[in-house]
Amino acid sequence: MAKTRDVLVHVDVEVGAGKRTCNHSRKHSIPKGTAHLAVKGGSYRARKNYCSECAKSILDAAKERLREMEKKLTA
Repeated sequence: MAKTRDVLVHVDVEVGAGKRTCNHSRKHSIPKGTAHLAVKGGSYRARKNYCSECAKSILDAAKERLREMEKKLTA
């Protein structure tokens, strides 16, 4: 049986080894040792970090997009 492909390979939740700044709102900081959303890839293998508050809206939009794609496939 073929292995199911992971399409979210560039997105993960990580715990920062140091303080980080949220890439969605520069006013939000991500303290050392705090879980945050990490998105890897893009130009020059860039990495973007998002605090839990900003990550919620990003993940909500992704869930909606996945639902829409699933509807198209099952219609």
